[in-house]
Amino acid sequence: MISLKTDIATKMHRSVMGINYQKIGVDGTFQKRTLAVLELNTRHTAVNLKEELYKVLAEYGIDLKQIYSITIVNGRKMVKMTQLIEKDTLEDDMDDDGDDDIRTSTDDGSSDDGAIKGLLDDLEDAIRNQAVGIRCGAHTTQLVVSDACKAHHSEISAITKVVTAMRNTRYKTFFDLSSAKFPPIPTPTRWGSQYSMMLRLAEQKDIFVKLGDEFEELNLDELWNFVDSYVEAFKPLNDCTVAIQR
Repeated sequence: MISLKTDIATKMHRSVMGINYQKIGVDGTFQKRTLAVLELNTRHTAVNLKEELYKVLAEYGIDLKQIYSITIVNGRKMVKMTQLIEKDTLEDDMDDDGDDDIRTSTDDGSSDDGAIKGLLDDLEDAIRNQAVGIRCGAHTTQLVVSDACKAHHSEISAITKVVTAMRNTRYKTFFDLSSAKFPPIPTPTRWGSQYSMMLRLAEQKDIFVKLGDEFEELNLDELWNFVDSYVEAFKPLNDCTVAIQR
């Protein structure tokens, strides 16, 4: 049994689908390999994504029955893709079993407990052999944080604006003399970079307070309570995200 992970990235008008697998080897060791990084030249429909995945599995001789789970992000098309695969694996399992051996009664018409138990076992096997779509924990965490931060958009935007302004050469001398590290400018699609910005500010608060005293446009006095609260509130989720991605 193997577990698949797949995701899609789009940049510069090009789309790429990555597929890798994980499994426990016969010797008990954890194995992880990249099966494919392929460019997508068709529409990103659930059916097309499924077919691209099937082509890669066929290339490596991997049967659907070998797939235990497929980890995906929470995108609608990816979720639909795994639902289609779940349906395919269940149908394949039913087709292979056939109905020739189905018998629910004995010759004298009485209930055959053994046959019923066999049917229940077959049903359990079918469910067990069905590839299960699992939504990425790291991505789910990111969506949770993004929703929570919507109510504080003004504060986060104001802090990001100040941090971006710090890159101006006008303030370079101050950073050189104080040995301060620039807070990272957050990437909109990665909430972890937003946390890193807040954490860097909190860790070097004394230095940035002095910076704000010297340059009024970089003053964060009205936002320091928010910075400290943000770091305290989201540290567990950041630690969780890092651990999941390892």
